[in-house]
Amino acid sequence: MCKEELICDFAQEYRIYNIKDWPPDYIAILANGLDDNSRTKRKITGEKLPREIYLLAGIQDSLNVLLYAMTDPKKRGKAPESILGRFLDDEPKEKEQAFETPEDFRNTWKNIVGNKHGEKCNSN
Repeated sequence: MCKEELICDFAQEYRIYNIKDWPPDYIAILANGLDDNSRTKRKITGEKLPREIYLLAGIQDSLNVLLYAMTDPKKRGKAPESILGRFLDDEPKEKEQAFETPEDFRNTWKNIVGNKHGEKCNSN
């Protein structure tokens, strides 16, 4: 648990600005009673944002997909990117790759998954 998050949560929730002025067992009881969206509980569970933000991002994603699906296919642009996906994704996605010929694709595919014998191909 991080001391700074606990101090902020106690100041916000209980108006306790110096936790050292209180008995440790009382502070432990109050810490246990903090809301699941408190900074302290989010730090313990590894959540970066309050749950409501994830819920709202999922709703927005669903709305974006519905609007995209209802758009005339001739006027559609690129499919909407997931907001929730950005919140949950810690690693950046690899860039899309385009191929000039089917053979370029096959060679790249073989290098990624290997050939029938499980070996990587060296052809490019």
